[in-house]
Amino acid sequence: METAYLFFWRRMLDTTFNYGAQVNYLADGTVQFEAPMMPPGKTIHAWTTTKDFEHNLQLAELPILTPGETYALVLNWEVKEDSVFCQIVFTDASGLEVGSEVFEDGKGTFTFPLTATAYEIRLKNMRHEQVVFHYGMIIPVSVYNHFDIAVDLNHALVTFRARKQTDQSQVLGITERSSLTKPLWLPQAARTIFVVAANAKQLLDPQWCQETAAFLKDEFDPAFGSLTVAYQVGRHLGHLRQALRAAFSKKIEK
Repeated sequence: METAYLFFWRRMLDTTFNYGAQVNYLADGTVQFEAPMMPPGKTIHAWTTTKDFEHNLQLAELPILTPGETYALVLNWEVKEDSVFCQIVFTDASGLEVGSEVFEDGKGTFTFPLTATAYEIRLKNMRHEQVVFHYGMIIPVSVYNHFDIAVDLNHALVTFRARKQTDQSQVLGITERSSLTKPLWLPQAARTIFVVAANAKQLLDPQWCQETAAFLKDEFDPAFGSLTVAYQVGRHLGHLRQALRAAFSKKIEK
């Protein structure tokens, strides 16, 4: 089973440039950032693997990666062309930099250095007017090359559709998202993988669960048989399970 990772911009400002900045947090996890007086070259926001829970309740925001493995990075943002770029900085156990990568459009592949133990993703300013950041994903390159990936934040749904349809199965994973970075477990040999990664507030809202179940049914292709539930992880899944059973009318298998 492969694992992809979905991450968001956290609400604390300790890793965000906040001198004269206006930062708006939207309900779906999107962040709007503006700092008209920000100098070029400064970091707008950073995500890190560093933990400092004892002093400031900071948890690691990025997943641990495997040295020598290649990954794809996808940042979903809305920015003016040539106004922002992304940098990944890799460090070793002593904190020394052992490499870096730059992605001008927020997308690309990188190989995690063999000597690295940590890394940081930075949004860097050139001459931005506004940054609208929706989400980021870190994906094993084997998954990235095999699937077309779509994210719908309103329904907390991530869809992976195989480019070469060698298998006709459709599977569903349901997982409760309680942190900024969420692993998305991807069963092997599936044509289409749906992952609902919702927070507790969404899962406790019956209307949201009904709307999400209806949206998932629209994405589902009945020509390829029933939808198999691969896993269910979380404490607050009751409303969503009920909504899915009603929407699919017994077309879901466990």
